[in-house]
Amino acid sequence: NNEIVTRAAVIADELDRSRNDINFLFSMPPVQGIVRATNNEGIDPLDGTRIEQWKAQLQTIFVAFLETHPHIQQIRYIGIDDEGLELVRAERRSGNIQIVPEALLQEKSGNNYFTDIVRLKPRQVYISDINLNREFGDLEYPYWPTYRVSTPVFFHDTEIFGFVIININAESLFAKFTANVSQNMQLYLLDSDE
Repeated sequence: NNEIVTRAAVIADELDRSRNDINFLFSMPPVQGIVRATNNEGIDPLDGTRIEQWKAQLQTIFVAFLETHPHIQQIRYIGIDDEGLELVRAERRSGNIQIVPEALLQEKSGNNYFTDIVRLKPRQVYISDINLNREFGDLEYPYWPTYRVSTPVFFHDTEIFGFVIININAESLFAKFTANVSQNMQLYLLDSDE
């Protein structure tokens, strides 16, 4: 019982940290700046910032966040228009952090998480199941387990515009979950179908 309580607390702490991470990223000025600029022919009516400038600022924020959060593999800002096209994406590949060029941004409307997230209300947070990451519909190799944490972005709190989403490498969660386990015990992490 003590082990179960301890391991449950580890998972709860990690999920709380992930919620804080996504709420922080959501609060960055470029997130709403991109919404305003998109709805005003590419120029933010609040201060005249062009959408390209907002996107460049958000890329910088995403890269800095990845540099200080090694458990996060990808950070994306996805719009619901254009089949759920990624608007901004930064990721960790082979230990290097990079901004994905506009030509390589992907449409994500076919993913299960897309449908779940666009149903959320303002300020709600989505946490996915753990699964293997996919890119362009195929399992990414080398395989890595991920869970996604996201919150929707609205225009005037009434019309959904898109969402900010982070892909967390679940290996860090597994390492914390299994740390300091007695040698005479085995741990199993099951999903809701087990």
